[in-house]
Amino acid sequence: FGSVAGFPGPLCRREPVALLGRVQKDWIAVGYGSGGDVNAPYVTNLLDCLREQGVAVDSELAALYEQWCQANPVDPGTEWGKWPLSFPEMELADDVVAAAAQRARPAVVVLGR
Repeated sequence: FGSVAGFPGPLCRREPVALLGRVQKDWIAVGYGSGGDVNAPYVTNLLDCLREQGVAVDSELAALYEQWCQANPVDPGTEWGKWPLSFPEMELADDVVAAAAQRARPAVVVLGR
């Protein structure tokens, strides 16, 4: 995500990016296809990985999602084939989205299913 031929990519380290969607934090780490039932030694998420890579994320928006995800935990399911197909999503008021758009030009909508 750095640059291609010297031109900065859309997710550069200088300009903040707005991450939208709870799955930025609550990653879905299983699947229903072949090999879907895995016991991963750890699960990470997009928000933490971008931060680790030095990408500037919109900290205000990220904090809203982190607080909401902590207050609204998901049940990842433990029995084979009974995992959730999706997680409930945090609703965003128009003013929250407008403020995020003022702070960050690029945005990434994170979908999980």
